[in-house]
Amino acid sequence: MAPKPSPTTPRSKHSRNAVAFREDVRGDGSSGAPSPPDSPMATPVAPTPATKKRGLRTPSRKINALFKRSVRADKGGGVAGHQRASSEGGTLHTSRGMRLGGLAAFEAGTVDLDNDLSGLTEKGIDTLRAELAALDGECAEELRKAVHANYTHFISASQGIIKLEGDTGALRNLLANAATLMVKLKEVAAPPPAPLAATVAEEAAAASSAAGDWEQSPDGLRWADALDEIEVALAERQPLDALHAVRRADKLVPRLSAAPPADIPPPAHIALEARVERQRAEMDARRQRLAALADAALSDALAAGGTDLRASSVAAVRAAAGVLAAAAGGAHAARRLLDAHSARLRRLQQQLLKPQNAGGGDADGVEYAGALAQSVFRALAAAADDTAALSSASAPELSSLLVVWALQETERFALLLKRHALAPFAAPAGLAATVSCCLLALVHCRALEVSHGLTLAPRLMRDLWPACEQVLQRRLRRLVEEVRTAAAEDTKTIAAAMGAGSQSGSQLLPAAQLVLGEIQTCVRILTPLAGPRMAAALRQANTDLFGVYAEALAGAFEGRIDESGALPPALSSAVQPAIEQAAALSEDALPKALAPLHDSCGVLCDAGALQEHLAQLVSRLGPYVV
Repeated sequence: MAPKPSPTTPRSKHSRNAVAFREDVRGDGSSGAPSPPDSPMATPVAPTPATKKRGLRTPSRKINALFKRSVRADKGGGVAGHQRASSEGGTLHTSRGMRLGGLAAFEAGTVDLDNDLSGLTEKGIDTLRAELAALDGECAEELRKAVHANYTHFISASQGIIKLEGDTGALRNLLANAATLMVKLKEVAAPPPAPLAATVAEEAAAASSAAGDWEQSPDGLRWADALDEIEVALAERQPLDALHAVRRADKLVPRLSAAPPADIPPPAHIALEARVERQRAEMDARRQRLAALADAALSDALAAGGTDLRASSVAAVRAAAGVLAAAAGGAHAARRLLDAHSARLRRLQQQLLKPQNAGGGDADGVEYAGALAQSVFRALAAAADDTAALSSASAPELSSLLVVWALQETERFALLLKRHALAPFAAPAGLAATVSCCLLALVHCRALEVSHGLTLAPRLMRDLWPACEQVLQRRLRRLVEEVRTAAAEDTKTIAAAMGAGSQSGSQLLPAAQLVLGEIQTCVRILTPLAGPRMAAALRQANTDLFGVYAEALAGAFEGRIDESGALPPALSSAVQPAIEQAAALSEDALPKALAPLHDSCGVLCDAGALQEHLAQLVSRLGPYVV
């Protein structure tokens, strides 16, 4: 029996929205055609204004046509149930574990049941329900298969999870036990709890009351008066008055810090100890202020003396040094005193470097050297006197400080002398000017040694002698050419004398006189600087000069040898007198010239070296002796 035609009604909103779902259910291209009129599944729908243009393409007719084809396929294939043949488009599948192609829209989640399925007929809805039931069975089967396939792994994972949970619980218990143990250890090692706030407040009040009572006591009033005296003296910048006040306060400290009675309560005992420590700290602070005041007074006293170091008040300097020694110790006072003298000396040395003090007429630097030496060694003498005024039980320490400081100032003086006097003026002026500058310094140094026992001359000569030795070497180098020229003239003079039939006698010729005169001049200039260094330099100069003379004399004769290897007859007769002149110079004249320094420097004439030079002269001129 054909289904009853549906009444002619206007097309609803749900039937209009079911078009998308119909396209999914249709599957292949042929399913979109209208159902044949003889289909038992077809349900004619009366045309409505909304469906006149599109014919019979309503949701119910499309679904009925789809189901009609399914029924025909079931009958033709002889397959029971809902088994269907797969169409060309692959939209229909068997119901054994497979899904209907049109149900993919349900799986994709793009189906709106209210809009897409509201226009289906009752049979279409039953068909869809059956398909959904088949899909549910398929899902259950797949789930069963998955569970069966992974059951072993699931059991293993479950056992591992259970074991991991057990290990985690054990570890949590261990950590909890360790934390509890640490808390207990902290509680055991913690200091005892502080006293109650009320107890602390009571003790503080008791200590404050005891401090107030002591301040009003006779000892407290005397202590306050002593501190006031110190403050007044420091404010008025009176080091001596401040020192006396500090000494009076120091006498009060032992009595104030005496041992307390045995029955004194602990809070009072603590307050007493705190008061004693506070008093000592106050005294230390005031001593430091007193030391700073005395240091400033010492510098001011030394700076107020003008160009003369001793024009300042000696009493003020020594008083300030004494206060500083009492406040900070004798060694500290000595260091500060020497530092103040050094600063004063620097100012004087800077003034000496000014052009108006050096003077334009000081061509050889002797005036500057004398002024510098005088200022330095007078400053050393003043510092020695001031340091001696601080002599006490620590006198050896003060003496060592003075000696070290004096050596440092002597080195600085030698450096200034070489830089501003010897190098620019004395060295170019010659050996005499250089020795004069050094001699002025040495005179003042030895005067200080006599007056204060400071032996600084060896250190001074060690620093100054290299400059003198350099000038001496330059002087000897300039003399070499003069000796060679004079030796050549000597050969002519001897030859002329021999040709005239006269004898040269014992009188020295010009070249020998030049060498002898230079040695005598060096002895005269360097005698004030007599010492080991000067003796060694002069001994070497004597040997070198005679060697130059012998070399020049031999060269003068050898330069006159003719092509036959013989000297001219006039010169041949002059060889023997020339050798005799050299022998007389080395054996008699030079030792006599160096004799004045024999007592202070020893033997300065190296006879062995002179004889060696003489032997070389004889070996070179001997073949020509006639």
